[in-house]
Amino acid sequence: MIILHKHAEAKAGLDELLADDPYNFRTLELYCEASMALHSIESIYTLFERFQVDMTRINPGTRIVIAEALLTESNNKTFVKFAEKLMAQAYQGKIEESEIKKIAVNLRKIGSNERAIEFINDMMCRYPHLQRNPSLLELRAKSNIDIAKVCMETGRNWHASPQIRRKAWDQCREYLDRAEHDLAAASETVLSPWERQYIEDDYQFLKRMKEIAKKPIPHRPTH
Repeated sequence: MIILHKHAEAKAGLDELLADDPYNFRTLELYCEASMALHSIESIYTLFERFQVDMTRINPGTRIVIAEALLTESNNKTFVKFAEKLMAQAYQGKIEESEIKKIAVNLRKIGSNERAIEFINDMMCRYPHLQRNPSLLELRAKSNIDIAKVCMETGRNWHASPQIRRKAWDQCREYLDRAEHDLAAASETVLSPWERQYIEDDYQFLKRMKEIAKKPIPHRPTH
């Protein structure tokens, strides 16, 4: 039905299936797909209440799919909060590399760059082999760059005190240094040509930001 674009009929049929088995991961994921096609994100949010679903019994991958569907309406704070809860639960248990990347991407999507960095750090501690994963390194670098942008805006704000502006520029440079470290590490391990190009594009943008944020050289007194 979904392939034939009969989304309303598909959703009705999936409703019946979920009433019998609300924990079938494939049915839940298809329900999200049909609901998104119908712009009916509210029905995804009320899914758990309607079928008395225990979220802890849903596998991590499906929780992430549901969270991604909810985040298509990122302006709805209720949906975003619930999506964050689903993602937090998802990474408490065993989780696949692709799912780790999805969670990091979704955290960035809702502007939670600090949480994205914290999440990636936690996953790298739990799974040491991820410390050289180019995708996660690039995502962490992009999060640091985005935080550096905010620091840069504060540094340019002439309504702020000189001390605050100075601290903002110092922090901006620190975040950019961290991003540069991650992009360099990602470049060493990346295999995909298109992913390598993304990293190179990020690095070029980073260079421009570092030039802007460069610490001024103090003027020597003249006699």
